[in-house]
Amino acid sequence: IRAHPKLEGFDLSIYENQGEEIMERLSHLIGNGKLGALLAAMVLYFFLRQLRLTLVIAMTIPLCLLVALSTLYFAGETLNSLTIMGLVICVGLLVDNSVVMAENMHRHYQGGATRWEACFRGVQEIGFAITIATFTTLIVFSSTLLIDGKMRFFAQKMFLPVFAAISASLLAALMFIPLCAYLTLPRQRDKEVNHRGSLRDAFKWTYERFFLPLSDFYSRTLQFFLTRRLDLVLLFTGLMGVTWWVATHLNFDSKEEEAIRYFRIDVKFPDKYTMAQRLDYFQKVEQMAEEKKADCGLKAYEVHYGKWYGRFAGFFAPDRVSSLTPQEAIQELFDAFPEEPGVRVSYKDQKSGGGAKGNQKYMHYIRLVGDDPEQLKKVATELKPTFELLPGVDSFLSEDIEEEGPSEVALLVDREKASSFGIHPETLAGTIGTAVRGESLPRFNHEGNQIPMRLIYDEEDRSELADLGNIQIPTEDGRLSTVAAVTTQAFLSNEDNAITRENKKVSEWFGMRLTPGQETGKIKESIEKIKESIRLPEGISFEKPPQVVDDHERKQGMVMLVLSVIFVYMLMAFFFESTLVPLSIIMTIPLAAMGSIGILKLFHTFIDQMVYTGAMFLVGLVVNNGIVLVDYANRLRARGMDREAALLKATRDRFRPIIMTATTTIIGMLPLTFGSAVQMGVNFKSFGLVLIGGMASATLFTLLAIPVFYTLIEDARDRVLCLVGKTWRGSSV
Repeated sequence: IRAHPKLEGFDLSIYENQGEEIMERLSHLIGNGKLGALLAAMVLYFFLRQLRLTLVIAMTIPLCLLVALSTLYFAGETLNSLTIMGLVICVGLLVDNSVVMAENMHRHYQGGATRWEACFRGVQEIGFAITIATFTTLIVFSSTLLIDGKMRFFAQKMFLPVFAAISASLLAALMFIPLCAYLTLPRQRDKEVNHRGSLRDAFKWTYERFFLPLSDFYSRTLQFFLTRRLDLVLLFTGLMGVTWWVATHLNFDSKEEEAIRYFRIDVKFPDKYTMAQRLDYFQKVEQMAEEKKADCGLKAYEVHYGKWYGRFAGFFAPDRVSSLTPQEAIQELFDAFPEEPGVRVSYKDQKSGGGAKGNQKYMHYIRLVGDDPEQLKKVATELKPTFELLPGVDSFLSEDIEEEGPSEVALLVDREKASSFGIHPETLAGTIGTAVRGESLPRFNHEGNQIPMRLIYDEEDRSELADLGNIQIPTEDGRLSTVAAVTTQAFLSNEDNAITRENKKVSEWFGMRLTPGQETGKIKESIEKIKESIRLPEGISFEKPPQVVDDHERKQGMVMLVLSVIFVYMLMAFFFESTLVPLSIIMTIPLAAMGSIGILKLFHTFIDQMVYTGAMFLVGLVVNNGIVLVDYANRLRARGMDREAALLKATRDRFRPIIMTATTTIIGMLPLTFGSAVQMGVNFKSFGLVLIGGMASATLFTLLAIPVFYTLIEDARDRVLCLVGKTWRGSSV
């Protein structure tokens, strides 16, 4: 472009390269995925302390990701930030099936079985359970496609890679892991080498000192609660009551300041402004922006203006260093914009309604909604004294705006006088327009050059408002009159130009300046309480404050969460061929809710759609450990073992794989949860916290709750059948 001859003399430079930003986001996402995979592999080695077996399990991660990428390629999808994010989300999940399978085979091998017997028994015992568990995860994740709004777009883009990767993890656990385990397990046990002083010994020492006592503690605790089942039920009921109370006090209103990379400040000019005046105005803006560029941390900025609009756009660097937050920097730039009569400046998050500048933190706005704009203005005027008496309310923003002066001058035509003088309104408007703005004339041909011509009054004849009244207007009979003879001057603000309707309603607002300080939140709460006690005229109401996630979206999220639970229950009932056995597994879902709600409260996280999406995904994950545990207990009972002994052995044998899968899932989510939202492009903090808290609490209570509820449900069934049998025999007699 620089070499083009027509651009000679132009200074060209790149001020914003979106390609670099996209590559940076992709690199950050891939880095998080690699970190999650590395941490998951370290967790596996800690529990297994078998390097070859750990590497085999870890190999399922790139294998499944390769299958997902191939699926994207053949489906015609692109590799973008959302598809990569979907792959990063499931990094910690891809090893779950392989971990359970490999750990079961390794346990049989250590118990004295040959390599072939260990692999065969491992698949025979676990294959059915992990198949059910994988199907539940896939079905629940598929239900996220039914969500409306912004999250539906995210779910659609992430669905295919996640579905393909998790499906591949099941196939890898059923075929790849048994084959590799058979090849990597030593042919003879005496060939296993003991590496003294190595990392393996450190892990072994930690494992034996902490993990094995923890496993014994869980076994003794379960044995105790199997004899005192109602005590455990009462304990969980109390915890659920506390969780319900905490849930009612979650953050539904105060959203954290989002990472801002781009902002826009709009400028509205009066109709009389020429292009030269607009250029002069934005040259002042550019000079101001250049002076504040370093202090505000601006990477680049640009200006656009035309006949009907003006715009200033700024860009922040992801690694910006500034003492000002992005919102504070925008506010400082906004406050520094040149002030000229009739020019209105606003930006998206600036809510003062009339271009008023100030710290939004110490302002509060009330908007009335109704059908009659005149009635709304009257009611707003009558309400101001009520709020003016409240402690902490300093002044009204609407009054501050009025003191700035009018935005436009209007000439109101006296139609009767104009008609009697013989002056047509079009003639009047054309004459005034020519005098003030000028009028283009045909080009003047001088020595072969086309010279543009424009007719306009001298500056001295149109500089004052009084000059408008002296402009002469021709009448129909050839005489001359003046503008002042048939018009009167009026001063208008930009808001008087039109009536704006939203949902077939008009609105009227007024704002209040609050006393700066830490009590601002309480002042706003008192204002809202006063609003609730005011009885407005019929047809007028207060507009509810805007929310990022409205009640409809929250209700929809709750409905989808309930449907996810129903889907999981129906699938387990189908595979277990029982409607009662899945009930004991479903009980892990409220146990997971304890951790999710607790961690959301701890981090004061805003409840957005990502929370509900994470909750639906969590439903499909927390039941997996329960499925493996119950299926193994049923198999032990089918071999002749009594119920209590089967549950204790299933808990003892499945304790390690349950802890391993939960830990790898949590560890794999950490980089995504606490990574930079600016660098990733999307804030997944709430999504990750739901999964981390839910998996932690579900894992903590699953090994106690499921066996106890399993026995309670089975005993209740037997008693019901016994009562029904006695009633049937009595009626027969």
